Amino acid sequence: MFSKIWRGADRRRFPRQEATLPLELAIEVYGFEGESRPFFASGTTINISRSGVLAFVDVPIARGSVCKLFFSKTGDQVRPHHVAGRVTRLSEADDGFVVAVQFDAPLARLEVVEHAAVTASA
Repeated sequence: MFSKIWRGADRRRFPRQEATLPLELAIEVYGFEGESRPFFASGTTINISRSGVLAFVDVPIARGSVCKLFFSKTGDQVRPHHVAGRVTRLSEADDGFVVAVQFDAPLARLEVVEHAAVTASA
């Protein structure tokens, strides 16, 4: 399925691990006054690594958008419960959109246990 979404060169610094987890995103949109006005998207991760995440989301999010990703609905499956990043890629999917988000700083650790991602703080 991933090959249908992206056919570019693999430039990953950290290996990605498949993980289907609920995800909420707060995207910062700046107006003419320079104030941030967030809007929200929800979705499911496709895969995750120490440096970013690929996810299905319900609304398009422009490339370059600053966002915060919240994994609060996963309980203790993901730590930390929120990560800051920037959208690096957007593509349309059958029932929504696929976004790639690069984290502002790589996470210190990432483990996948029984299809659940667990991370240490950044």
